[in-house]
Amino acid sequence: MVRMAAVREAREEVGVRIDPADLRFAGVFHRFEGEERVDFFVHVQAWEGEPVNAEPGKCDDIRWANLDSLPENTIPYIRRAIENFRRV
Repeated sequence: MVRMAAVREAREEVGVRIDPADLRFAGVFHRFEGEERVDFFVHVQAWEGEPVNAEPGKCDDIRWANLDSLPENTIPYIRRAIENFRRV
């Protein structure tokens, strides 16, 4: 179910097509920010298409970034998920 949600969200949010076989589990967060959330993170091995900001009303920018120098406005829990993934 998580793989299919990741495939769907990638298509909706960045316009790329992903084969579920190209996804690897990367982590999960249970967090409280006004309401309870559970976020699943996946590592994508390959995709088809050029990533675009398909939801400009929800996202300021989309770009490739060096993991050692993420943009200042990176959402804190996303930054933490990347840090956790890199430690594994």
